[in-house]
Amino acid sequence: MGITSSRVPHPKETIDWYRTKLSPEVHREVHTKSDVKAAVQSVGFLANQLLWLGGCVYFQKYNFQPLPLAFFVVMYCVQVNFMINAVHELGHGTVFKTPYLNDVFCRIFSFIGWLSPDMFFSSHLRHHRYTQNFPHDQENQMPALQTRTEFAKAALFNYGYLSVVASSLVKTATGSFPTGHLGWTPEWEAVLYPENKPEARVAPIWWARAMLAGHAAITYLAYTRGLWVVPILQYLGPF
Repeated sequence: MGITSSRVPHPKETIDWYRTKLSPEVHREVHTKSDVKAAVQSVGFLANQLLWLGGCVYFQKYNFQPLPLAFFVVMYCVQVNFMINAVHELGHGTVFKTPYLNDVFCRIFSFIGWLSPDMFFSSHLRHHRYTQNFPHDQENQMPALQTRTEFAKAALFNYGYLSVVASSLVKTATGSFPTGHLGWTPEWEAVLYPENKPEARVAPIWWARAMLAGHAAITYLAYTRGLWVVPILQYLGPF
């Protein structure tokens, strides 16, 4: 259940980052975690997502009205795009005080958002340690040129990205590395998941299989019940 990075040893080099000076009292205060507050935020977010989903189902199957249906579809899609934000914080263990609750909710948010937390954090931990210092951090390829098309895709609908994610999941599920996860280069993926460490690939492989099987089951149940809006939300919403 816990998030498992590839655990490939990091380089010995270190970077002398500037650290903002905080008193022990302030440091302790800003790092204080609460299971109650975390549950309110996390469960509340998921409940709100369920509300949009319920509206979609209601106005599609039980009281078909195009305009309300379109409204709920848009609202579902807007919110589901923020699953990565939850996964980022939960994976870092900064949300719940109880560690396993971070892991449980990280998996839930990852499943809904088509995310692979094990692979993400294999890269992201290095990203925090060596931010934008090549070659030890290659998470975000630079220079990044934001064209009008790329901006529109990021802000509205990243058409075509579902096929990229699906292809990456299938490759991961079958153990075919490099997978192209998150647009990683083969060189970066070889650093994180080298051929001589097959044990590092076990966690992402099983998570990819669970994701594909789980989403296929949801699609089947929705299809057999005439809920055609569910696969639309499921496969297009996060993108």
